[in-house]
Amino acid sequence: MFAIKPERTFYTLEVTLDVTTLDAVKPDQPVPTSIQFWDRASDQPHWILTGHGHSVTSVAISHDSRLLASGSADYTIRLWSLTTGHVLQTLYGNGKIWSAAFSHDSKLLASSSSNSRIQLWNLATGELQHALDGHENGVYSVVFSHDSTLLASAGSDHTIRLWDTTAGQLHRILRGHSSVGISLAFSGDSRLLAAGSISGPVWLWDPTTGQLQQTLRGHLGRVPSLCFLYNSTILASASWDGTVRLWDVATGQERHALKEEPSVVCAAAFSHDSKLLASVSYDGTIRLWDTTTAQVRRTLNHPGRRWSAVFSPDSRILVSASSNKTIRVWKTNG
Repeated sequence: MFAIKPERTFYTLEVTLDVTTLDAVKPDQPVPTSIQFWDRASDQPHWILTGHGHSVTSVAISHDSRLLASGSADYTIRLWSLTTGHVLQTLYGNGKIWSAAFSHDSKLLASSSSNSRIQLWNLATGELQHALDGHENGVYSVVFSHDSTLLASAGSDHTIRLWDTTAGQLHRILRGHSSVGISLAFSGDSRLLAAGSISGPVWLWDPTTGQLQQTLRGHLGRVPSLCFLYNSTILASASWDGTVRLWDVATGQERHALKEEPSVVCAAAFSHDSKLLASVSYDGTIRLWDTTTAQVRRTLNHPGRRWSAVFSPDSRILVSASSNKTIRVWKTNG
């Protein structure tokens, strides 16, 4: 068992779909897609939002809980109202969208894609505020620090970069890792940046100094998803080796492993009240684990492959995305 005491303070996690094997798609392909909001009692759709023309690769919820962003291999990011379920705006990327993340002040949206350029969008105007150039190839993951002043990016060019979001300029390139980083997460206090690799290790940096602090070893496959608790004591990592591992950040020791073999685990997400851990498997299964008992409290199904998931800041809904062109949202509370 693993026990995690619930925190009243909020933390944020950005969970990004593994996109290293997305099928080719043209931006003008008219293929229907949907976003579904599900009722907890019956697991029936509450909302179905349509619009995307290919795999939905990333979902994020703004920290004021007003907006849902969905990124797709159809080259677009759609902004949805979480109040009405209506599309408010469609942003056009420069490649297949691989990651989307809101800043913690809900003023900016970052998107990365199969193109090397990262785009920073002003949410008040819907205009592109900065285009961040520096990566040589596609960028797998982007995530904001909790003060919204830094954006971290993990590229297929083997580099992990920190960007100044105000100036729109490169702040630092992180060193010390040995393979490609594909997932990122800032700790709740922004004192650590974690990166999951394509080969198994997880790295922890001090973003202030740029120094590599720890390398966490144990996974036997790629690590496409990471998330911290707000108090920064535990890091969860999801891996293609069929496990979600919980790490003691202070010691670097594995605290617990949730096994879902033989299925690949594509994403993991803590609820903001720390009561639940969602694990998302390649076979279409989402498991909600009780963090006190380490027992599965609920199992959901979302057909498709290559998933992403995120909890809302109030922990009341879980949003998941799939390659079958749908996003589904379940209520997690009664």
